[in-house]
Amino acid sequence: MPQGSAHTPEPAIAQRLGTDFEKQVFAAALQSLAQLENPLRLNHFATSIRELSRIVLRRLAPDSEITACAWYTPGQNRGAQSSITRAQRIKFAVQAGLLDSFVQNTLLVGVDQMQSDLVDAIDELSKYTHITPAVFGIAGLPLDTIVTETLEAFLAFLEMIDDCRAAVANAVEGCARRALHDELLSTTVNELDQLATHYRVEDTQIETVSITSMDAAQIRFSVTGSVECEFQYGSGGDVSRGDGWVTTDSYPLTCAFEASITSPLQVTALRPTLEVDNNSFYSELPED
Repeated sequence: MPQGSAHTPEPAIAQRLGTDFEKQVFAAALQSLAQLENPLRLNHFATSIRELSRIVLRRLAPDSEITACAWYTPGQNRGAQSSITRAQRIKFAVQAGLLDSFVQNTLLVGVDQMQSDLVDAIDELSKYTHITPAVFGIAGLPLDTIVTETLEAFLAFLEMIDDCRAAVANAVEGCARRALHDELLSTTVNELDQLATHYRVEDTQIETVSITSMDAAQIRFSVTGSVECEFQYGSGGDVSRGDGWVTTDSYPLTCAFEASITSPLQVTALRPTLEVDNNSFYSELPED
């Protein structure tokens, strides 16, 4: 990275890389830049970052997943054969199988510009991977400019992956809350049923929505929240005579959801995963 730069993207890039190998390749690329006396330092950096982009995209965007997406159309390589383009790999890494209309109009995530910038940056690096007199010994401001633009484009790509998933999670929060409430109303939850003679779900709150997987076919979410219930101790007659009582309390819960990638707001609770933590009820009971 250029010397004297106050804000550098290297830490943010390293933090977002997914494997130790990717981090090692990135560190080696930066180490090449530190070899100030080496006239090939930009060439080595360019080769390393170009390969790193290939490694990351292969991990995030497998061929079988890309070709299964509703938005996929075969590209053409230089031999006029059908192929998966680099732009399509970038697109899948960011939005998986989400339809463009949903990404653009609902999530308001602008993938196209980032995609174009990263493709341009990788293509620019290709100029320096083959050593010729024109690219030998580049230093100073030209080197700084190439490195800065490359790292900023790569970081923008990694950040947009996070941004897209955060936007999806935010978009489905209300849908997940309604689906969770319906699930609690239609299912007898043992952890609640064992606490009183009768219980009734009053309200449901969602605290976090996290995407656990997003591919060509579906999205899976992990949700944490709480359920507020009315608990009745004794029968209705007991309560009316003053021999029973009614109270309210809330308990934390977790649940997994899934949705079709083409209808991401139509979420369904995965019933076996619904868990309510009632430990606080027992911890508040008086000891014998």
